[in-house]
Amino acid sequence: GGNSRSPGMSWSTGLLGIFDDFEIYMYAFSGYGSYLLPAHVSVDIHEGQAAFGLPSGAIANMFKSCGVTERDAACLLNGCVYDIVPCVYILWRGKLRERFAIDGNLVGDAVACICCTQCTVMQDARELKKRGGGRVTAPANAEMER
Repeated sequence: GGNSRSPGMSWSTGLLGIFDDFEIYMYAFSGYGSYLLPAHVSVDIHEGQAAFGLPSGAIANMFKSCGVTERDAACLLNGCVYDIVPCVYILWRGKLRERFAIDGNLVGDAVACICCTQCTVMQDARELKKRGGGRVTAPANAEMER
């Protein structure tokens, strides 16, 4: 018997292609980018929602008068999860690979995340941006939600 799995797609940029998208590069290495970029990418991976079904809508409603959107709340929740359990990003990367049928496996995701987390998150952000599945942009250029 052979492998019945059809081959998936490849990443559109390399893991170390950090200069392939200068906007994402600048965001990743800005003051809070190392914390915010994984949170924003994870929200894009989860199609605008917080991971694990966390209640971003309830958080957004609590702080609606401050201008907090549901996407903001999802970023906050995912950022907190990532801050407490950084290895969760390995699972989020797997979800991205699954969503776009990109070749790879959990071990490869773990190695990439452990060896260079920022490179991995930036590659994921570039992938989302190229495939139209993400809104990761520098905060100054992000659209206002109403």
